[in-house]
Amino acid sequence: MTAQLTLGTLQDDEVRLVNELLAQLVRFGAKNDVAERYYTAKARWENLGIAIPEEFEQMLTPTLGWCAIAVDTLEERLDWHGWVSDTPNQWSMDEIYDANDLALESSLAVLDALIFGISFWSVTVGDSEADEPNPLVMAESPKTTTCRWNRRQRRADAALTVGARNAHTKIPTSVSLHLPGQTVVLQASPSSEP
Repeated sequence: MTAQLTLGTLQDDEVRLVNELLAQLVRFGAKNDVAERYYTAKARWENLGIAIPEEFEQMLTPTLGWCAIAVDTLEERLDWHGWVSDTPNQWSMDEIYDANDLALESSLAVLDALIFGISFWSVTVGDSEADEPNPLVMAESPKTTTCRWNRRQRRADAALTVGARNAHTKIPTSVSLHLPGQTVVLQASPSSEP
């Protein structure tokens, strides 16, 4: 079930949950940015003064470029080859796999896991008017998604995915709050946007 609300229509505990998850996303964002800079060869290494003389240091912008080679090579070897079940096609998994193009989605999730150390999956009701499969299964980036993990139950109690952001302030204007059995799409009200 999906509901579309504005941020102002939430209860106090729901507002606290959204704020907690947004703060967690920001907290891990710095670490994820560093990991992405290493992967994209934009992380600078510090000159130890051994190989590059100090007078040439300002002229050079050395980066570490081998990280993507190692990650991409491993990701190419980690392909989904199916599943084993006592009851063939018990949950129509083959149809769900094909309808959601999970061969591509699983590659995205594996790549995120190798770069950031974690990746997420969302399983929601598909929008039939938008010709989406039902259920809709998507890999979610840890740069836009976080969750509150329940260790005892070994599952997420809640997750949050940031959709659209304000072009100028980068503040989220659309987020999806995933709760057990429902997804709430939150839109910032026009008065809250600068």
